[in-house]
Amino acid sequence: MLRSLNAWKLILPVMILCAGSLFFQNTALTKGVINEANKPAAKAQVMVLGMYHFASGKDVYNMDTDDVMSPKRQAEIADLVVHLREFKPTKIAIEAPYGDTKQNEQYAQYLAGKHTLTTNEVQQIAFRLAKELNHKQLYPVDRKTPFDLEPVKKFAEQHGQSETLKRAFANAETFVREGNELQRRASVREILRHFNTQRAILMNHQIYLMTTEVGKGDEYPGVELVAEWYKRNLLIFANIARLIDSPQERVLVIYGQGHAYLLRQFIQDSPDMELVEVSKYL
Repeated sequence: MLRSLNAWKLILPVMILCAGSLFFQNTALTKGVINEANKPAAKAQVMVLGMYHFASGKDVYNMDTDDVMSPKRQAEIADLVVHLREFKPTKIAIEAPYGDTKQNEQYAQYLAGKHTLTTNEVQQIAFRLAKELNHKQLYPVDRKTPFDLEPVKKFAEQHGQSETLKRAFANAETFVREGNELQRRASVREILRHFNTQRAILMNHQIYLMTTEVGKGDEYPGVELVAEWYKRNLLIFANIARLIDSPQERVLVIYGQGHAYLLRQFIQDSPDMELVEVSKYL
């Protein structure tokens, strides 16, 4: 009996050690399985470059753009393209009508040496960058929706809300004034660095939010106008989403800066996309 007890004293520690070793092995394996299951799925990377229009006159409020065809500006645009190339986009989405073939026809001619770039920022930046990356085509993603400010102005005048709209316009005037000041002393890349700061993006977006305040009772002319703006940006976002064939996609979106806030928000909220900050490349 005593010998049996002594034998168990020797065997038990060994059994405990083995069981402990097995427990830790199983725990490690379980952790490995859990970690693998919880590993974030790969997402396509999308970057938005909020642009000012090289040829003014396209928006309600426009900057006094200078001659982008001057040797100085052409050198600056070439420098910008070098920096954007570091993102290594697999596709470049542009502000041109979805399904339209005009830009790609001109891009093909440009590749063949038969087209001179216009002052349009799409051609000045996207065409050059796509050529350097050996892209066969560009991807128009724009969709227009009605945007008539006049009924909102008229309603504001008739209902004593002109000051509300004036406050929104003051924001726009500040935005344009800052851009004009930058034009006189900054390079193209520096101007874009400013326009793509969180402050500048939010400032432009707030113009639309302030416009929604125009309305009384059951009438919401400001909201109805801005709803069309949201709809347009959702359509643009849907067209961007259609470009993504795999999580390995890296899409550069070159678009008017006024669209940047909503497009960035939609991309950030998407389960299939990861927003890349353009400031890294400016």
